[in-house]
Amino acid sequence: ATTTIPIVFWRVGFPVELGLVDSLAKPGRNVTGLAWFADESIYVKRFQLLRELAPHAARVGTIVPAPAAMPDTEGRPADRTRLVEKISAATHRMGLQTRHFPVKALADFDSAFAAIERWGADSLMALDVPLIILERRRIIEFARRRRLIDVYETREWAEAGGLMSYGIVFAPTLRRTAEMVDRVLRGAKPAHIPVELPSEYELVVNRATAKQQGLEIPQSILLRADRVIE
Repeated sequence: ATTTIPIVFWRVGFPVELGLVDSLAKPGRNVTGLAWFADESIYVKRFQLLRELAPHAARVGTIVPAPAAMPDTEGRPADRTRLVEKISAATHRMGLQTRHFPVKALADFDSAFAAIERWGADSLMALDVPLIILERRRIIEFARRRRLIDVYETREWAEAGGLMSYGIVFAPTLRRTAEMVDRVLRGAKPAHIPVELPSEYELVVNRATAKQQGLEIPQSILLRADRVIE
């Protein structure tokens, strides 16, 4: 929309792929902020937790936004090919099969659920983007009906009845974003302010949901959990 007005963003997952900045270290434009992810490591960590929680898990279905739902600044689908390939390679080494089930509108969720069932998924993840967050409760209800092992990105999912979440702690990221806004208002150029990454993560386990599914949470996970919902 503009190449001159300074912009500070918060909770943008792929700022380079979306064409908002040239790189995380050197944004080079009128935009900077706090990126949600730098690489595949945070995703891989969730798969590792899933494997630890359920050694028998074999097929993980992930609900993701359709490419058209995440356009870059030129209106083209953001290129996440490299990220997907790295995650696929890591999960393959864990002995997990993964498949993405894209949605581009609220009307697509029922067909995504049906496709996940047909594929025979025993586990579930969902990308934490606005379209998918809107259907959080439906997704969790689907997971409970199908007795899926579900692991999500943020604590809100576990609080709503999901089995487990591992992801970013919101409050520190908001403070850092406010500090970046302050720097811009004092005259700093976004082009010269490196895009920052979250520094604090939390593991939340819903033990009540686990008991409902007859699942025993390993002690190794409970000891590392920042919060256990009983």
